Amino acid sequence: MAVLGSGPSGFYSAYKVMQGIENAKVDMYEYLPVPFGLVRYGVAPDHPEVKNCQDKFTEVASSPNFNFIGNVEVGKDLSLKSFTNHYDAILFAYGASKDRKLGIPGEDKLKGIYSARDFVGWYNGLPEFSRLAPRLEDSDTAVIIGQGNVALDVARTLLKGVDALRTTDMTDQALAVLSRSRVKRVRVVGRRGPMQVSFTIKEVRELMKLPSVAFNPVDATLIPPDVSSLPRTAQRLTKLLIEGSRSGMAQAKKSWGLDFLLSPVQYQPSSGASSLQLGSIEFANMKLVGHDPFDPAAKVERGPDRHSIPTSLAFRSVGYQSEALPGMSELGISFDTKRGIIVNDYYGRLRTPMQDANSAHSIPGMYCAGWVKRGPTGVIANTMEDSFATAEAIIEDWNNKVPFLGGGDGWENIRSEGLIKNTRTRRAKTIVDSSEPPKAESTLTIRDSDEYSTGETIIVQLILSKAGINSDVIESTKQSYSVLYLGSSGSQLDSCIMDIAADYTHVVVGAGAVGLAIARKLAARDGTSTLLIERHGSVGTETSSRNSETKLCLQGKRMMYDLCEKQRIPYRNCQKWILAQNDQQHEQLVKMHEFSNSISVPTHFISLTEAQTREPDVKAQKAVLESPTTGIIDSHTYMAYLESDFQSKGGDLACHTRVTEIAHQASGSQGYSIQTTSSLGEPASITTETLVNSAGLAAVPLSNSILPPDRHVTPYYAKGSYYSYAAAHPRPKTLIYPAPTTGAAGLGTHLTMDMTGAIRFGPDVEWVDDPTNLSVNEERLSAALDEIKTYLPSVDTEKVMLDYAGIRPKLGKGSAVLSGKGDGFSDFYIKKEEGFAGFINLLGIESPGLTSSLAIADMTLKASKALLQHISTESDRKEANSTTKNLLKASSDGHDQDNSADAEPIWLSLTTKKHIVDKHRLKPGKIPLPHSLNQSSTTTICLITCDPQRQVKDVISHPSFPTALSSRITKVLGISKLKARYQPFESRRKLLNEHDIFLADARVVTMLPKILGKIFYQSPKKPVPVNLEPSKQIDAEGKRAAPKNTDENAKRIAPPLQVAKEIEKTINCALVHLSPSNNTAVRIGRSSFTAQQIAENVESVVAGLVEKFIPQGWRNVRAVNIKGPNTMALPIWLANELWMDQADVLEKEEEEKAKDLKALAGLKRKSRALDKAGEAVGESSVKREGVEEANGQKKKKRKVEVEDTDLSQEMRERREKLREQKTLDRAEMHGVGTVKTETAVAT
Repeated sequence: MAVLGSGPSGFYSAYKVMQGIENAKVDMYEYLPVPFGLVRYGVAPDHPEVKNCQDKFTEVASSPNFNFIGNVEVGKDLSLKSFTNHYDAILFAYGASKDRKLGIPGEDKLKGIYSARDFVGWYNGLPEFSRLAPRLEDSDTAVIIGQGNVALDVARTLLKGVDALRTTDMTDQALAVLSRSRVKRVRVVGRRGPMQVSFTIKEVRELMKLPSVAFNPVDATLIPPDVSSLPRTAQRLTKLLIEGSRSGMAQAKKSWGLDFLLSPVQYQPSSGASSLQLGSIEFANMKLVGHDPFDPAAKVERGPDRHSIPTSLAFRSVGYQSEALPGMSELGISFDTKRGIIVNDYYGRLRTPMQDANSAHSIPGMYCAGWVKRGPTGVIANTMEDSFATAEAIIEDWNNKVPFLGGGDGWENIRSEGLIKNTRTRRAKTIVDSSEPPKAESTLTIRDSDEYSTGETIIVQLILSKAGINSDVIESTKQSYSVLYLGSSGSQLDSCIMDIAADYTHVVVGAGAVGLAIARKLAARDGTSTLLIERHGSVGTETSSRNSETKLCLQGKRMMYDLCEKQRIPYRNCQKWILAQNDQQHEQLVKMHEFSNSISVPTHFISLTEAQTREPDVKAQKAVLESPTTGIIDSHTYMAYLESDFQSKGGDLACHTRVTEIAHQASGSQGYSIQTTSSLGEPASITTETLVNSAGLAAVPLSNSILPPDRHVTPYYAKGSYYSYAAAHPRPKTLIYPAPTTGAAGLGTHLTMDMTGAIRFGPDVEWVDDPTNLSVNEERLSAALDEIKTYLPSVDTEKVMLDYAGIRPKLGKGSAVLSGKGDGFSDFYIKKEEGFAGFINLLGIESPGLTSSLAIADMTLKASKALLQHISTESDRKEANSTTKNLLKASSDGHDQDNSADAEPIWLSLTTKKHIVDKHRLKPGKIPLPHSLNQSSTTTICLITCDPQRQVKDVISHPSFPTALSSRITKVLGISKLKARYQPFESRRKLLNEHDIFLADARVVTMLPKILGKIFYQSPKKPVPVNLEPSKQIDAEGKRAAPKNTDENAKRIAPPLQVAKEIEKTINCALVHLSPSNNTAVRIGRSSFTAQQIAENVESVVAGLVEKFIPQGWRNVRAVNIKGPNTMALPIWLANELWMDQADVLEKEEEEKAKDLKALAGLKRKSRALDKAGEAVGESSVKREGVEEANGQKKKKRKVEVEDTDLSQEMRERREKLREQKTLDRAEMHGVGTVKTETAVAT
């Protein structure tokens, strides 16, 4: 296949085709001398993370079936028709090489007008724009026409300090021009309103955070009055525009602004009849039309008014445009000049022009991808998806044997036949520019200026090494090849993405596959902001990029396959074999098979004969256990999708940002303070409510910096070496694992493969102290070969070579395999740390393993939907059969659904294996809910406080107290007034019916049961404690000093904002009342909630219960269900063992008897001690008969008698009853058959 164009669409399509068609060969042609297209020359230099896809493209180009032919202009140097005789297929992926013009007077005549595309190509070093030389010193105001991301890239480049740009791979020529710039003001002009802009929040945020750069506020009339009603992404962008920049106008040295509803009419020259210099731009005022001017699709129309902006520097940024290649019409290819695309069937197959409804048909062997297929829109992630769709169409056509082109040997034939004009292939000169030290290890210069300037075409074939492109590789390979391409300039440069100073609801540290998955899920929640911090230059560059393959874990396996299908993420269900070579290993496989079947993981033994037939080169002497559903996925594409989806949901990614310090903020100021440092050494501070530690190799040090010393963990680092295999034979198509060794730290040096079928062995285990020690140890090759030959005896040992090494974080040595002693694994530690609210710790995570959390969430959502459907159906049935009308429901008229008569409560029922008791029944536990049960504005609150009640009323009526909350607090009662007025039963019942929620100052809540009685405490409205006490003061030593215990201090009330925050937090929580049993019910929603809302509440409540209330956490959880008041419980989670221990399931009476026996034994010991004490002082007549009263009354006698025989009898009866209970339990469990359970991984 010939691929015309070497941008993302060309590489992604080539990769997918090479993966999907065996032995497919790809020749990629590019009119530039180097590949990667706009990724290299169209991305802002201070956005190096966008260029990280070049690593994947380099991997694709390293295949022996791939050739890159650069500096060839198709249609000029090589005719398009010549491709048809030498290839089976042609893929047009040459993108959009031109920019759109405005077509207004003065555009092509006046000086000072530049294309944004040309400007970006100029500062990125694109050769064709080397002579652009924009005159930035001629004006202090720059006007950019267009409001896309490229326009904001230009604005940021003009406003950003040149010193910050020197650390990027921007050309020295551009840096010199920018250092002379006089631009102080930038105006970004668009023809529509702020609700219709095409730029993203990330670009705006970076501009807002530029130091000493102010933002001109947006006209308030263009902003919707209710921003909260907007979609989440638009809502966040609008709020950012309203908040503005960090720097104020008074302090700022530069400024920028967004001008809306202006359409350019003409460029006007400066004063003087013969002047050719731009002087101003005339705009026509536009207005939004339609019923909703805030609709993103709202149209505009031009008004009669005109408006001029004086400037001598302007940039046009209104989009890119593709052009037809010479010779297309000869091949019957139709090009839509209006849309700038090749006519295709939307799947990438080229179509002939349509004369009538049935005349159009596909052109054999011709396809398109990227911007030339769909138009110049979207980001790299969109291009990847689009390219995969085209590649799948090619694969489908090839497999279905539809007609293709004539075929041939491609580039080899073209080169041998001399079809390219004025061409010779020769060694490219490799000279490191010695005038200035390279900015990065891979920054080299190919200098051949004499020949290049003559216009002679130079063919540069791409030859890459797996080790990367650096000076060592060049020196070792240039002697062997006649043609050499030197890698991607500046692709490894460190750069700071942005200064991070904003507060977030969630911060995830570590952008591996696990961190990406967590951040993506958090970013999808409404009302939240999520920041993902990565110390490296891109996502997935540490542990995630250095494991053998991405396993599809138990609970999320099917979901992972579905995600790959839906998002076109390459994967392969290649199965896995585990081999036994002796009887001991065979026994190990039998146990593994029994256990896997008990948790619904399909495994089965295959006969040695079948194994030999399927994989004749694989040796198994005793048994083969097969896992038919094991598969591998393309980790790069998977993580690229997660990253794109995370950012599309409004998440922020900060690469090249290292966390230096984390402090748990003092109580009363919830959350964590994070100190970071960029690659430039610039410090920044972030505050967050929730912190997720998914930092991979750095996770343990980060955890230890937060937790107290007694909870510190010792990190262990297992370095694993991987071995490549270059021979063509043997090449099994199944993952091969040796039988696991008990107590081993790894799974043996197993055989894996990548998506192209290339075989790799490893990893082995070598314990190291330094997590950055990635050097390969040649001494380990011999031991690895011995292990490989046990299952692949015909392996060509000469072709097995050390490839690379990776480090896996461990929490202990020898923890990867069960030890056989019942201690299980010590890795994959996932926990919300007790005492550190909002801190989630993930330690010892070796590879992507959080798909289980997606499975649990999916099960919760399904159960929620089923429950809501049942409640709704049952309610409709009762209403249809009822002869009376529900007046309450009728009066609601559809409003205030949360309090409507038919909104039934939804309960979470959690059953534990061990009985638990809530020792603080008057103070129920609180778990924050994503979706409050009390969100209705008509919900009324009665607040019971300590005396005097007047100070609480004053706080609530204070201007700073939120009005929405104060309107819901309809009564404030002091404790004295409550005692005086509400003693009668009827008055208390009336009070109960008048209010929906009762809150009580935590200082008086223990007094309320006696005052309010059973009518309150046997109802769902029992008073909930709320903390109204002011925060403790900080003393000179930084400690919270306890106030003096005086009546005045005991009655103090917190400031208005603190009181409001505590009340809001309390009413938005789920209340937990634990009864002395093994079942707990918590109200988590109403039938008026959506299934998604219930599922999210379930997730929060279960996590809170397991963390705060249930001893031993998930190990003590037996089942999780949800139910309505009149429905059966729907299961969400069920453990695979019903009991923890027989002693944990005693009845309450037995527990009380055990306490009595303990007390009796204590009295007996005390009696004996008193006897000995009396004898010691000679008081043998004292029998401990009582105590003489002070008023001289007659002595009372009290005798404690504890007989040994009675105590022994009591203990014997207790043991007998326990035996009977155990026998009954066993009979009940085994008599009814096997209990089928399902294991879930709790995160």
